[in-house]
Amino acid sequence: AVPSVKTGKSGDIVSIAAGDFHTVGLKKDGTVVAVGDSDDGKLKVTDWKNIVSIAAGSYTYGVGEDGSVVIAQDDDSFDLNEVENWNNIISVSAEGSFAVGLKNDGSVVFAGYDKDGAKNCSNWNNIAYITTTDHHAIGVTHDGRVLVSGDIDKFDVEDWNDIVAISVNSHNTIGLKSDGTVVTAGANGTGVLEE
Repeated sequence: AVPSVKTGKSGDIVSIAAGDFHTVGLKKDGTVVAVGDSDDGKLKVTDWKNIVSIAAGSYTYGVGEDGSVVIAQDDDSFDLNEVENWNNIISVSAEGSFAVGLKNDGSVVFAGYDKDGAKNCSNWNNIAYITTTDHHAIGVTHDGRVLVSGDIDKFDVEDWNDIVAISVNSHNTIGLKSDGTVVTAGANGTGVLEE
């Protein structure tokens, strides 16, 4: 059985993020809590304030109300400290050893180890939403197109349109269209893409 973890008063948490062996919660007052494996300093969030968005991968990220980004980590091996130089950020997506930031003008920034060309997302614009998997960055444009950087052979999504929401993992991509239909791409070895 999975143990229950209480991280604050009932109703305090407004957003959550699951990382590699840890969970992060954003509280109503803009502070952050984290539980789980404390290796690499990823739980060092107790002094964060005025945070509006969180993300978790191997480390923990917070986006401040001023568009700045903070990172909780002790390990400098992936050069992720450069996220602290980002500005005008509205959201971050992180996976393993890299992070992608979405700026308020729809452009994208990248930090960390470039797995399989994921860094190519840094030339995107008109992006409304970003997400990541262990080898990819995925962006949805304001007009509903899907862009992928990284190991794109697994993702046949570049002809998708009218997408309003997307969910991805290392092997599959699932898109929700504005008319309520669902499109899928990727591996179907266990039937996860069946209609």
